[in-house]
Amino acid sequence: MRHNPLTLPPVITLIGGSVIWASAIWFDRPNLPILAIIGGLIICGALGLIGWSILYFRRQKTPVMPNRTPTDLISGGPFAFSRNPIYLGMALALVGWSIWQAEWIGLLVTAGFIAWVTANHIRPEEKVVTATFGDQATRYFETTPRWIGPL
Repeated sequence: MRHNPLTLPPVITLIGGSVIWASAIWFDRPNLPILAIIGGLIICGALGLIGWSILYFRRQKTPVMPNRTPTDLISGGPFAFSRNPIYLGMALALVGWSIWQAEWIGLLVTAGFIAWVTANHIRPEEKVVTATFGDQATRYFETTPRWIGPL
């Protein structure tokens, strides 16, 4: 699985965050301290989730990059409640940034990010994981949501 570096999810997250920021400036959204606090807390939680997930990859000695074949199927820690906690963390960071900027169009940006990552990264990654781990992957996919809850 090869990807153009400009289409990797962290880059798309930064682009989405930039769109949210530019929209907040364009529409001259108010700077409300309570929204900055709530958004900042969500962003901190999102970064914590991403960091926790990367630690699990490192601990299992399997590649983090989406264009590499995994060497271990991780199902513990954050991967017990989401098959894609890093992408979930990126989406939550966009939600937090949207709240911070009082820019509700950011929720559309987040929905677009989720749809794009699902189509261009998650589904292809699921095929690789299934080909690599077979029935073990199928059982994991059946018991753990792709994002969180029923999503």
